[in-house]
Amino acid sequence: MPYKFEKDKLKIPRILDRRIKLNDDDKKEILNLFNNWESINSISKIFSVSRRTIQFIIYPDRLQRCKELYAIRRLDWRYYDKEKCTKAMKYTRDYKQDIKDKLV
Repeated sequence: MPYKFEKDKLKIPRILDRRIKLNDDDKKEILNLFNNWESINSISKIFSVSRRTIQFIIYPDRLQRCKELYAIRRLDWRYYDKEKCTKAMKYTRDYKQDIKDKLV
């Protein structure tokens, strides 16, 4: 049975949303640094994210291709671990429940 906040589609404030690593200003700054001959590796260290994340910002076509390949690969369930997924879902639901309690 889903939690109430899942049915109500609670809007999590951007600052509390742990899925977001970089905001739009950071992405513009990354592009600016890359255009000024800064290396991908050094940019990733500055923003404390992976090199792959920086590459996806600089080259959006690579991100699109990666998503397409993932869609093909997931059809055979090779990335699905039921136990791991259950734990992650419970952890996320508990976190969202805490946020709901703080906001209300």
